[in-house]
Amino acid sequence: MITIRKYQDNDYDAVNEILKQAFNVSKAHNQDANNLEYVALKDDDILGYFIIRTCHDIIINKDYAYLEYVCVKEEYQNQGIASEMMRYAISEGKLMHLSYFELTSNYTRKSAHHVYEKLGFVKRDTYVYSLSLEGDKNVSNE
Repeated sequence: MITIRKYQDNDYDAVNEILKQAFNVSKAHNQDANNLEYVALKDDDILGYFIIRTCHDIIINKDYAYLEYVCVKEEYQNQGIASEMMRYAISEGKLMHLSYFELTSNYTRKSAHHVYEKLGFVKRDTYVYSLSLEGDKNVSNE
């Protein structure tokens, strides 16, 4: 049975292990009130991680969120954990009265795309651009 709960400081090392596997990034120690971080656990083992970053669209005057860094430990992938995490995020979004979710995903993450589409996410016809203002550093996206 999978349990999902808010991220705690003592989750840092386990979350970094998963982020390194999935995105080749490490988590900073800082936290932001607009970022709600969650971990998925089985017993006491952290298997997954994701962020709900809340935003407000001032044009249409609605609250929404970006789902970011949705990832599962490699050895636990394809076992429904990402789907559970996404369903949990959607449930939380409804409780927060969000209008919609957005996310980006690397074109190579075919399994992730299947999960998103199965849960009702629709692929938009768009490109995502980024520009690093820190020299040669790449900006990591899902």
